[in-house]
Amino acid sequence: MVLLIYVLNIVVIFTVSIIEDASIHSGIIRAGLMIITIPVLMMSVYKERVLYSIIIALSYFLLLVITNERIQPAMGIWVSVAISLLMYPVTYRYIYKKCHYNWIYNISIILLLIIGVHFIFAQFFNIGRVPYRMNIDIHTGWGDVHQTFNIVYLLLFMPFLHYILNKGVSKIQIIIYFISLIPIILIFRRGAVLGLMLGFLVYIILTPYKGKLVLFLLGLFFIMVISSPLYFDRLEIVLEQRPTDYSDFVETGRTLEFTWLADIYKNSDVSFILFGAELFDYPNFANVRRPLHTDYVTYLLGGGIIGFLLYLNIFISIWIQFLRNIKNIKKTSLRRELIALFAAITAANIIISYSGQYYVISSLTCLMMYYAMISRYAMEVSNNKIQ
Repeated sequence: MVLLIYVLNIVVIFTVSIIEDASIHSGIIRAGLMIITIPVLMMSVYKERVLYSIIIALSYFLLLVITNERIQPAMGIWVSVAISLLMYPVTYRYIYKKCHYNWIYNISIILLLIIGVHFIFAQFFNIGRVPYRMNIDIHTGWGDVHQTFNIVYLLLFMPFLHYILNKGVSKIQIIIYFISLIPIILIFRRGAVLGLMLGFLVYIILTPYKGKLVLFLLGLFFIMVISSPLYFDRLEIVLEQRPTDYSDFVETGRTLEFTWLADIYKNSDVSFILFGAELFDYPNFANVRRPLHTDYVTYLLGGGIIGFLLYLNIFISIWIQFLRNIKNIKKTSLRRELIALFAAITAANIIISYSGQYYVISSLTCLMMYYAMISRYAMEVSNNKIQ
């Protein structure tokens, strides 16, 4: 069931809008399945710090949500956050065998290929919406701009699977990885682009296998160069229409959200600063249509400093558990590689959270699952259950 949830959270990103404006779509079906199965799966999870951190944070958020002026909109987001975060302890409990990793490796390669081919197919047949209302002939296909977050996390997770399964990167796989990059390049969601760049930079700095990585990147770069006539003209238009310089960055909504937060805090009492108000319902709080996008401002404003620290504590707990799990790994290169992978995904998460992912089930779910799989593998190695 956990493996099915993983597949559905990837499949959703290129099927969610097959039927435009449908009341029931793949995202709803996926969420419904998670809501039904996660409570059952939670009965056997390990009782440890990460689980308690998640439960405490979710309980606090729920208490805030039920005191909102409008409960229903915020409750929907709370459920999305809850089922996503709880996939960490669920995955940590159930995904640990080599056959599990083999299965995830094979299906992930296939899914990356489908994602890329689907996006290319969408350009030929004008399927989906034009991202960010740009004046350009680029379409998101049956997904949306959030599909880029999942691609980033999956691309940063794949080196883990290649490493632990001792599988090299074939020429065909390099082509598949490049094809899966096309949505990130042409949709140009800055959070995804910067998240991928920072994640790979961190990985390059920390991995002990820089030689193999350089060869992979050279192969990828070669494919990008020889195929550039197919997409470069469109990329130029995208870069012209999407803000890319510092002045534009300062004026973007997400950056302004921090300015709004500072202004609100200046004129608020201690109670509001500590506990916030109207969690997950900023439109009602500020009487505006645009919801908050940035995760950090969402929790600082809606949950106050306490809510933000409780959310941050989840990731601190995940790191503490991971560091404990790798402590007894005798092979230095393995320990360094796992740290590099964990840090790379964390770096991407920091950027993507700035862009906003608290309301994106597929993205936050896969992030939690990747953290859990790497950490559980480290524990199995430390306990000599995996050689």
